Amino acid sequence: MSTVLIGYGSIEGQTRKICQRVAQKVEALGHRTVLVDTTERSEKEEWPNPDAVIIGAPIHEHHYPAAVRRYIKAHSEAMSKPPGMFLSVSLAVMSDEEDDKTALQHLASSFLESVGWQPADIHQIAGALKYTEYNFFKRFIMKQILRAAGGPTDTHQDYEFTDWEALEKNVEDFVRTRLEPSAAA
Repeated sequence: MSTVLIGYGSIEGQTRKICQRVAQKVEALGHRTVLVDTTERSEKEEWPNPDAVIIGAPIHEHHYPAAVRRYIKAHSEAMSKPPGMFLSVSLAVMSDEEDDKTALQHLASSFLESVGWQPADIHQIAGALKYTEYNFFKRFIMKQILRAAGGPTDTHQDYEFTDWEALEKNVEDFVRTRLEPSAAA
């Protein structure tokens, strides 16, 4: 039985929810998990020496959370040893524009290069639109952006766009190919 460290930084809660679901899937596949909220951890904490690492981080205003950046930088050398997966969470994943998809890939690649971690797998995951939790200004801005993009504009409800089935398949593929090499053959 392998141990998988699943770290995340969450701003509105969707990335936390995604990583909790990832942990459930990894455990259902017969492995242990260590779930780490990078906003509540010190970079100086001892590294648990997992057999694999999965990190989830949302993009807000073209940046990943500083806590995730600090956590990865502090552990980048140790993180480079086991296989890794990075989950980049953003609403921009839903865009049909090729420029948007290229920008997301570039943002993730640049971030990972800047923190010194090169995971084996990088996945772009759609997040959630939480109108009911936004203040007036953010709700107004998000509504304008979504209106221009042809997205939902009813600010009286929230919208979850995460493709749970695709996420679980990506996690299962990662576990089977990276932790169970004989299953990949």
